[in-house]
Amino acid sequence: MSHTPNPLRVELLTDKTTGMSMPIDVSHYSNITIYLKGAGTISAGTLIVEEADYVNNYTGTWSDITGPVPIDCTDVTAGQQKAYQVPLGAYGFLRVRIGTAVAGAGGVVSVVLRCN
Repeated sequence: MSHTPNPLRVELLTDKTTGMSMPIDVSHYSNITIYLKGAGTISAGTLIVEEADYVNNYTGTWSDITGPVPIDCTDVTAGQQKAYQVPLGAYGFLRVRIGTAVAGAGGVVSVVLRCN
């Protein structure tokens, strides 16, 4: 009998222009969605979703899940929200990182992770 974990909701970033989230263990989840939410005017910025097998003392480069084209933060200017469904995979740990700083008049982003 397989074990189905409870749904997970984690706020990864709140009102940020730079930075990265803490790594979250998503190894027991198959459906993973990242919600990017904006506030203020956002004229620049990118969000990168990354993964690694483990995090204990890991200082190497994480793998980009978003591929060569990061998520464009200008899509969520003025209070918009965008969902990014993470491709199906056998992930260990996931984190998000603002690759290019968010810029604009009062522009900030928040990121929520949902898994089930």
